This record gives sequence, structure tokens and C-alpha cells, in this order.
Amino acid sequence: MNLEEKFQTQLKELIFLYKKQKFKNALDRSDELLRINKSIGKSHFFNNLVGLINLSLKDFNTSISFFHKAISINKSLPDPYINLGIAYYDKGEHEISLDYFTKIYNNDKTHTISKNAIIKLLTFINPKKINNELIMINNKLQEIDLMIDCSKKINDSKINEIINYGLGLIESTLNNLDYNEDQIYRRNNVELNCERHKKIFFDFQTIPSFCFQCIKIVIHVKNTLDLIKLTLFFDKYSDLYNFDRKTMIDKKNSGYKGYIYFRDIKEANLIANKIKDKLEIFLDTKINLTIKRGCTEYYKKYPEFENVKKKLSNIDGWSRNEKDFDKQNYKDGIEKKRIKQKSLSGLTLSDFLIFNKWLGYSKSL
Repeated sequence: MNLEEKFQTQLKELIFLYKKQKFKNALDRSDELLRINKSIGKSHFFNNLVGLINLSLKDFNTSISFFHKAISINKSLPDPYINLGIAYYDKGEHEISLDYFTKIYNNDKTHTISKNAIIKLLTFINPKKINNELIMINNKLQEIDLMIDCSKKINDSKINEIINYGLGLIESTLNNLDYNEDQIYRRNNVELNCERHKKIFFDFQTIPSFCFQCIKIVIHVKNTLDLIKLTLFFDKYSDLYNFDRKTMIDKKNSGYKGYIYFRDIKEANLIANKIKDKLEIFLDTKINLTIKRGCTEYYKKYPEFENVKKKLSNIDGWSRNEKDFDKQNYKDGIEKKRIKQKSLSGLTLSDFLIFNKWLGYSKSL
């Protein structure tokens, strides 16, 4: 086996470990490869891959240094620039993240990943520098004065006026309204780390301890227009600002739903009692509101988990699965979260593109 063949074999092994999400093993192997073959450290691909491994282990600073090294070797390839955008996003430095994604997008308006990333970032930040049409449109949409009173009925004509104005502005500027998101979030600044918890469940079929205290209000509405109204209520009703909220269409069950997330059943009951009557006035219709534990994926395996009246706790041995997961997925074996930022108030480009998706889905029924 010549040196080039050996190099390719080593990279394939590293890629295999990364794709299998054996991140700690991949990191150990990358360190070993650098010791036995120093020339591998001059590879753009190797440095980008090791950056991704460190990013997966939530070591943001180390991942950033490897992505910069990859760029120093080859400035023309886009992958490390994208990955820098992701790393700075996870680190909570959203303005820097936006800079990297806008550089890619401004060079190639068809670059879907950077476009979607910019639109998502604009739900958190209002950049001072306007250097592309996505930021320009978002700023104009943010200026819309919704003039909504959450204690009064909102008319359908008001909703149609808002939607038509926003989508008209977007369509006059963008050729493509495709977007990879279809759920609208209003986030607080507490990272729940649901990605970790669901991976543990799917890997071990056991529920992480964090999830036993995760409570949600589920609000069912009748159609897309009411779902958009619910989104506006979630945006404007100040008593909800400290809680994560989302609105979505459940395509499997043809349902229109809103969720509010809590860490305490008493708080969930308090908010449910406070908003039910207000929502029925605002939407001018009866609503179906329930309180459950999250997430829905757990119910099939453990039906009793849905019932908040049952006192449940982590089962003996399940915590060991969490420890095993964290050892493999975090450098020091301790859970680390991305830094989260609170959502902006008011409507954004992301909201309108998702409204457009929802309206298209309703027409297809």
C-alpha cells in the first residue's frame, strides 16, 4: 500500500467513526493519525473533519480552530465556512455566525444551506449591517405594526392583510420561497437540549431524567388561519415570554397545534387557566387545550408517560444509559449545551415563509 492509499484508508476509517456518531473514538483516532502521519495535518479535508468531530462533542473553540486551519490550506472550498457559521451559532455568537453565512450566500444566491441559516438567524438578531436582500426584507417585516390586542377578537381580514403584505414584499424580491422549516418557534434563552434527550431515547429506549419534568400545554385549533392567529397570540401575549412556544401543522394527523413548554406542572396549570378564555375570545372559537408530558415519541413505548397526574421518576439503570451516552458524546463526559438566544418579537421572514407553506398545505387537502 503506497502513501496515498494509506492516507485514504485512514480518512475512510475516520469518516466511518464520525458517521456512526462514535465521536470520542473518532477524536482519539484523529489524534493517533496525527502522531503517526504528520502530513495528514496538511489535509484540508482532515482538518474540516476533525473540526466536525469536535463540534459534535460541543467543543466549539477547538472546532473553530480546525475549521480555520482547513481554510488556511484551501480558501476556495465552502464547507469549513459553513461549519464556522454553525459553530459560532452553537457558541451563541450569532452576529459572527451570520457573517460567515452571508459571505457564502452573497457569492452564491442558490446556496440553500446558507440561505436557510440566515433566515433562521434573523429570528434572533436584527443586524445593523444590511448586506443582502434577506436582511433587508426581514427588517421591513419586523417593522410591521401588528396592532394586536390579545384581549379582543382578531378579525380574519386583519390576518389576510398582514399575510398579503408580507408575502407580497417577499415575492417582489425573492425568486424562491422554499425554506427548510415548517414549525414556528418563540424561544426563551434556556437551552433544553432536546436533541440529546431524544438521541438517548432512540439509542437505549429509555427516557432521560430531564424529560420527566418536561410539561407542555397542547392547543388544538381548526384550520391554518386560526393557527396563524395562535402564532400571533404566542408572539404578543407577554405572560408567555418566559416559555418556549411553537405552532405547527401535524401532517400525520391533519392537526393544527400550538405548544407551550414548562418545567413545572403548577406553572402549566396556571398559564392554561389564564389563557384559555383569552384565546377563545382572540380566535372567536372554542379550543381544545390539554396538558401532557413531552415528548410524543415516548408515549408509544411508555403510554403512562403522557399522563401528568401520574407521579413518575427515572427507573433504576436508566441513568447509567445517560452517563454512557455523555461519555461518548461530550469530551469530558459531562453534558454541554449550545448557547441559546431569545427569539425576536414581531414577525420575521422565517414566519412568513412558514405561513406560505402552511397555506400551500391547506390548499392541497
